[in-house]
Amino acid sequence: MNTKLAEILNSFSSKELNELGKFLGSPYFNNNTKILQLYDILKKNVKANSVLSLSKEKLFAKVFPGEKFSLKKLELLISGFVKKSNLFLALNFINKDDTVMKLAMIRKLREKKLTKNFNSEAGKLRKILMNKKARNIEDYLNLSLTEQEIIISDQYKFFLSKNTSYQNSIDNLDYYFILKKLTQAVFILNHKNEVGSELKYELRFLREIIYFVKQNITEIKRKHPVLYCYYLIILTLENPMRQENYAELKDYVLLNAGKIEEKLLWEILIEMENYADSMVKVNRENYVREVFEIYTILEKRRYFRNQSFINHFDFLNTVTTGLLLGNHRWAQKFINLYKNKLPKDFRNITLNLVNAEMEFFKKNYRSALGYLNNLNYDNYYFYLRIKVLTAKIYYEMNELEALIYVIDAMKHYLRRHEKILGRYIGNTRNFIFYINYLMKFKQKPRDDLAVVKEKIIRRSDLISKEWVLEKIEELDKGS
Repeated sequence: MNTKLAEILNSFSSKELNELGKFLGSPYFNNNTKILQLYDILKKNVKANSVLSLSKEKLFAKVFPGEKFSLKKLELLISGFVKKSNLFLALNFINKDDTVMKLAMIRKLREKKLTKNFNSEAGKLRKILMNKKARNIEDYLNLSLTEQEIIISDQYKFFLSKNTSYQNSIDNLDYYFILKKLTQAVFILNHKNEVGSELKYELRFLREIIYFVKQNITEIKRKHPVLYCYYLIILTLENPMRQENYAELKDYVLLNAGKIEEKLLWEILIEMENYADSMVKVNRENYVREVFEIYTILEKRRYFRNQSFINHFDFLNTVTTGLLLGNHRWAQKFINLYKNKLPKDFRNITLNLVNAEMEFFKKNYRSALGYLNNLNYDNYYFYLRIKVLTAKIYYEMNELEALIYVIDAMKHYLRRHEKILGRYIGNTRNFIFYINYLMKFKQKPRDDLAVVKEKIIRRSDLISKEWVLEKIEELDKGS
């Protein structure tokens, strides 16, 4: 099976697959009847989950009955099908984006000098974009392009007039650049935080943008809520310990949530969750609750329900946060509601891991181990998370020989994968150090428990910090 063909077929929902049939059946878009025949054959096999088992020879015989097999002829047909499918996806996107469609329309009306139609449609589009309470990146660009079309439609008239379209076009182009730069900077700073500080990026104009926002902060807070949110997100990423930036962001988002379109609001809330999650190591009690509050807001606003799939990292973190706060019932409900939204490649390992976490929090350690046994994991994130949980289980069960084996395996893994693990290296090595300390203290108590506890409290680079502190407390009470 052609890989491009398999990839595109697997991406279609049932609805999209049916719409593709209508598209290919239209002579305006497709005049090759063999492509339509190929579609009918593939559709039946998609529904029967037998696409991958369909050999090239069988496929050729069905489309070209009685003809001698020709790989070149089949590949040309498949190539044509893939091109038509890609065109279908592009047109589908344009049809669903009313602004893109209208921009293309007014440009064509201008080019054909249909002045009355142009003035009417351009005026309507301009009004829609101007009236948006919270513009996204595309809105700024589209408004600038609309103003440019209005100017180009009668350049001589506008050149001699005091029309504001020139300034509006420039202003919106500036805001497009500013918001685009801020969102890209957020991505880059998150990436840098993830893989390590040694990664160097050159974020040109970011300082000038931050200065511009500060100088115009009253107007931007009032007229540009999305841009102001991303400005505050940048401040939280650049200086996480200035927690007042996060507090301001949270207050502002909750106050302006009704103005911001749902998809953008979700993205902003996810950035808030990322910050709160990173600060759990600094102030566990406050920020675990912050993370959980954000997840509950996302749930109430149907974020998870509206996703075609849920990233396995987000799924794991959501469930674990509920468990950390003792909300086992909420966590179980979340698992039941959304387990089928996990990507198929990660569904089994993710569900086994969250069920193991659930049993661990309930202190059903044997049951937790049962979920972890025989899991195959190539991904370093899963490897480390499973090994850390396994080590905690063996410690709780007082099976120290098994714990030593797990610790040794983790050390070897870290040495072999040091270049790709980024910040996980330090966080995991610190966990190994302190669980080793806990294990040795169990065997031979020492008098430095208070000092070690104080060091752990000050650390922000430690996996399962709250669990380690809990075990230190237990040893302190028992000593």
